[in-house]
Amino acid sequence: MAEVISPESRKRDRIEKRDLYEQHGVKEYWLIDPEARTVEVLHNESGAFNSRGVGIWARAPSPDC
Repeated sequence: MAEVISPESRKRDRIEKRDLYEQHGVKEYWLIDPEARTVEVLHNESGAFNSRGVGIWARAPSPDC
């Protein structure tokens, strides 16, 4: 799952959707922030998202790749 963050959706994407996706077992959640020019990769481990780090555009880490 990937979300592009906008100023209007920052709270919804970082908190509300993250919690929802975590509860429903989404394995990986990418937060793409055009303003900061970053991608944060969150990986669901044992029912909780853990950050795999923040990278610049195409250099974000993914354990499945």
